[in-house]
Amino acid sequence: MARLDLEHLARQTMNDANLQREVLRIFEQQMNDKMADLACAQGSVKELAHSIKGSARGVGAVDVAALAEKLEQADCPDPTLIAQLGNAVEEAMEDIRAILNL
Repeated sequence: MARLDLEHLARQTMNDANLQREVLRIFEQQMNDKMADLACAQGSVKELAHSIKGSARGVGAVDVAALAEKLEQADCPDPTLIAQLGNAVEEAMEDIRAILNL
C-alpha cells in the first residue's frame, strides 16, 4: 500500500504547494495528539479512530485511514490493530517530514 497519495493531496489542495505543506503540518499535529490520546486511552477509541480516519483521508494517508476504519469498526479495542495503526502513522509521518524537509 502507498503511505501517502500525493495526487489525492494535490487535488484536495488545488495543487497549491503552500497549502499542501500547511495541511500536512496540521495533519502531523493532529496525529501526534490523537495517537497520544489513543495510547493513554483518553476518550472513546471509536471516536478517535473515526477522527484519525477522516484526517488521514483528507491528506491521502491511505494506510492510516484503512487501519483507523478497521479500529473504528472493531467490537472492542484491539491492541494489535492499535499498534499497526501507530506504525502506519509513523510511516506517513516519515513521508510528511521528508516533504516538509524536517
